[in-house]
Amino acid sequence: MAPVALFIFSLLIHLVVLHSTEEVKINKRCPPYYCHAMAGDIGFPFKSQMQPPECGLFTVNCSDKDHPRIQLIKEGYWHEFHIVPQSDMIIIDDEALQQRLKNDSCNDQLFNDLSLPRPSPIFDELFPRNLTLFKCNNTPVHNTDLKYGCRNPNHTYYTTSPDDSLPSLPPSCSIIRVPMDPKAAFDLSALITRFDLQFQVSEECKGCYERKGECQDDKGKFKCSGGEKGDKLGFKLGLERKSNQSQVPLNRGLLF
Repeated sequence: MAPVALFIFSLLIHLVVLHSTEEVKINKRCPPYYCHAMAGDIGFPFKSQMQPPECGLFTVNCSDKDHPRIQLIKEGYWHEFHIVPQSDMIIIDDEALQQRLKNDSCNDQLFNDLSLPRPSPIFDELFPRNLTLFKCNNTPVHNTDLKYGCRNPNHTYYTTSPDDSLPSLPPSCSIIRVPMDPKAAFDLSALITRFDLQFQVSEECKGCYERKGECQDDKGKFKCSGGEKGDKLGFKLGLERKSNQSQVPLNRGLLF
């Protein structure tokens, strides 16, 4: 039994060394990005504007140390955010969006800026309580499952009950998911600009990041673009997952 135990111990030590070496390589490729005193260093699943796509899923801009911003959708709106210490959560709290919502609650650009990322195999639901808006042109839509929301010169917006499945829509309609008050009814009066987001990256994406790849959503299916391949690395990551070391906590992301 002693030789077997010694072999297993030696193998574990070897894998720990490999894991440490991989951590060093990742830090060199995607070094932590200092945001401000309260946030500390930011890393995966977040990245700075200067880092390549494989370093993170969400881009953060901390050039204004008092008002850091995050982009939830690529090339989308820059939301002002705050940090919840000792958690994997951030709070979106954007006063400019709040003022715009008060001034014009049926504005195309406002809804676009409020949009949440669509469901993805890359990460779990960021904000489970959301309102699905159906953005259509002003031609009447004959669908009894849709409830009228509001109208502006360019588009008409509809909502639906959370218990209903998504209705079939005409080509002139598209879907927007926006945050809503969990305690409110499912209509446009429930829209909010202050909400929390929980960042839980999928196991596939964590492994892709460890292999220096970029996590992508390929028409609803997970894709790891680029990165290292091979059984050796796969075995190492598999062992880490069994020992709960493959998780990418926010102390390697947001260091609160």
